[in-house]
Amino acid sequence: MNKNILIPDKNKFEKAKESIKKGGFENLSVFADFDRTLTYGTAKGKKTPSMIATLRANNNYLGEDYSRKAALLAEKYRPIEFDFNIKEKEKRKAMEEWWREHINLLIEKKLNKKHFKKIVDERAVNFRDGTKEVFDLLKKNSVPMIIISASGLGEDPILMMIEKELGNFSNTHIVSNSFYYDKEGNVTGYKDLLVHTMNKDEVLIKEKTFYEKIKNRKNLILLGDSFDDVKMANNIDYKNIIKVCFLNQYTMEKIDDYKKLYDVLILNDSSMNFVKELLLEIESFEH
Repeated sequence: MNKNILIPDKNKFEKAKESIKKGGFENLSVFADFDRTLTYGTAKGKKTPSMIATLRANNNYLGEDYSRKAALLAEKYRPIEFDFNIKEKEKRKAMEEWWREHINLLIEKKLNKKHFKKIVDERAVNFRDGTKEVFDLLKKNSVPMIIISASGLGEDPILMMIEKELGNFSNTHIVSNSFYYDKEGNVTGYKDLLVHTMNKDEVLIKEKTFYEKIKNRKNLILLGDSFDDVKMANNIDYKNIIKVCFLNQYTMEKIDDYKKLYDVLILNDSSMNFVKELLLEIESFEH
């Protein structure tokens, strides 16, 4: 076993894997977070910035006043997000306040679709090694890939980054924040539900257009990098699940807590190869 792979309960994992293999691709769905899950969590020893952090850090996008005000919001709310002594209800309320205040700021500063293209063109999206192969395997075998992201810039730039770096995948569906635009492409509002880091369990998958494609698939592989990503499966009716978590130098200190939540821990910000090999096992079992 790879030294970067940790399986807290091997018997539980093997039982789930065998059931998923027997069920085959026709009974499988994959649910995944985006930032620091499909992409590496660190680059050159520093935490990989999210798209919204990239926007906030560069005055060339929405100007100095936006960057200053967005940074103040982050300074106010980020400590709450990572304070394990604060009750979940309070955290959820604070995260919703942060997202709403920030989106209102984006509207005020005239965030435009052209900014998405600029960010995608200029930002190096560092997908984990093996991620393209995972996407290709899922597409080849008609397995739905559901990406649930709390991205403050919503679903459009995520899709643009996937198409730019990995290709076009009709089996991939993105659930994230979604905006209203005017005819010039300026953001004028946002569609509820706001998706933030704490409420992925509130996403109503059954209301999504792709639900018909997954409702009879009872096996699930879930990919995340945080305590809250496991909540992506809360509204899914499944029989077997394998939950995979990607840890980096900033999250390793909480490894004992992650062991309680996930079936597989990928240590040291490693590749997507474990997931690729798991899918290849399912494929070989079918043949």
